[in-house]
Amino acid sequence: MTGHDVDAFAKEISDLHDFFEAWFEGDNSRSITEFSDRLDAGFSIVTPNGARLGKAAIMDAVETRFGSGRIRIATVDARLNAENPGSDVDGDTIDGSYVEVQTTRTGSTRRHSEVTMALDSTVPTGYRWIRVVETWLDSEDSQAARSLRR
Repeated sequence: MTGHDVDAFAKEISDLHDFFEAWFEGDNSRSITEFSDRLDAGFSIVTPNGARLGKAAIMDAVETRFGSGRIRIATVDARLNAENPGSDVDGDTIDGSYVEVQTTRTGSTRRHSEVTMALDSTVPTGYRWIRVVETWLDSEDSQAARSLRR
């Protein structure tokens, strides 16, 4: 690796999840564009339950949850796995991972997330999210998540 700043990568992840916390709590000072502007047109996420969502679907899911309730999201153990300079499709990209811990009034879940981002100076944060793949860390997490949806 050529030495992309892991601290900047971790801050981007943390900042996005801070947005989610504020959005789900109904913070009117936040705009959904803080999220949408970060996502590539071809963005996709595979949730820990195996659902694959494109940009439109994840935008709809997040936008409709405005003010849905308090959640705390900690992101830890951010790691850079690879840097891919000069891709014809995405420009310079980085592959990394992090652990996400979500806590609500009914419990906590943990997931491992693999992420690909493009380094993009036209995006306000400098990162354009291309894809995320999430995996439950413990079997109890998938059971807890099912109970949180009830």
